[in-house]
Amino acid sequence: MVPGAKAIPHIIDGQDFQHPDGVGADRKHTLKVLALDAVTGRILWERTAWEGTPVDTRHRRGSFASPTAVTDGRLVYAYFGSEGLYAYDFAGTLAWKFLPGVVATMGVGVGTSLSSTRTS
Repeated sequence: MVPGAKAIPHIIDGQDFQHPDGVGADRKHTLKVLALDAVTGRILWERTAWEGTPVDTRHRRGSFASPTAVTDGRLVYAYFGSEGLYAYDFAGTLAWKFLPGVVATMGVGVGTSLSSTRTS
């Protein structure tokens, strides 16, 4: 546990709200992106996208990595809510990252999965 670490506050109808099943904002996490061989399941590469104490909790039965990664045929995109959006090439080199700031989830975590439409 990280002493003093806690989730951002949530307000509903003027009252503080903490989701009863929200966990995990009180400890350090490591969020990784992995590339697997589709035939053998062997890990081709593994990259640490983000490390630290998350902005918000997630549901006790969920994960900070709930959204599904997606590719446009050139890059692989992984979204972790407040902890960032990351793009890697197929060799595992970070192409870019975007840190959106606070993405409040009312204590249950992000579940939004990206979609990709390749236009060229």
